[in-house]
Amino acid sequence: MTRTGKKVSHDPGHELRKKTSAKRRTKLPRERRMEIITTAQRLFGEFGYAQTSVEAIIKEMDVAKGTFYYYFKSKQQVLEAIVQVTPDQI
Repeated sequence: MTRTGKKVSHDPGHELRKKTSAKRRTKLPRERRMEIITTAQRLFGEFGYAQTSVEAIIKEMDVAKGTFYYYFKSKQQVLEAIVQVTPDQI
C-alpha cells in the first residue's frame, strides 16, 4: 500500500494489461468460422471483393489477424467458403 492507501502491484506489466486488454471473446470454432464468412460476405457485397481486404474483415470483427488465418489461408478461401455455404442457406 502507498501512503494514499492504494494497492501497489508488484507486476510491472499490470497497468499496461489493465489499459489495453479487452475481455476475451471465445467462441466455438464453427461459430467463429461462420462469423468470418458472414462478415466477409457482407463486406464483399457492400464494397466488392477486390476492395475488401483481410484487414477490413478483421477490423470489422474486432479480432486478431491470426484468428482469420487460423480458419482461412486467404481471402480467396473465404470466398470459396461463401460459395459453399450459400446454397445451404437458400
